[in-house]
Amino acid sequence: MHKLSIVLAAAAMMSVAAAGITATAEPQAEPSSANRVTHWELSHGGAHAEGDIYWGSGYSAYASGRFKAAGNVSKICYSGSAGELGAGGGCTTVKPGRTEPIAYRFFVKTEGGVHRVDVSLFADGQEHPVSSLYCTREGCEHLPD
Repeated sequence: MHKLSIVLAAAAMMSVAAAGITATAEPQAEPSSANRVTHWELSHGGAHAEGDIYWGSGYSAYASGRFKAAGNVSKICYSGSAGELGAGGGCTTVKPGRTEPIAYRFFVKTEGGVHRVDVSLFADGQEHPVSSLYCTREGCEHLPD
């Protein structure tokens, strides 16, 4: 009986530890506090990206998704803004044929917070995007190439 209680206690501790690891490994989106969620998709030459933007009720927005690189399209960039004010962003480069998760948090301390998030795909060595869109709380629009 004593051995069984030791085994059960060890198993319980391992499951609590594993749950803690899982909880911290996942990026934390803001779906519960989001005013609105906007879904987006972007493709070019076999490369494909899609995800969601969680528009917070305060000054922030959170974008997450997945990007599959293909051919020479291997970089995706996000940028957020509130009118003329930048709200952060960044780029992720992925090897062709691979799919990687992407996530960014945008923040700007101004009335209404983040208003717009741009998402762009880039070909290797190119300064201008091969495909891009911008999203607001109302939805997304593709920008001309």
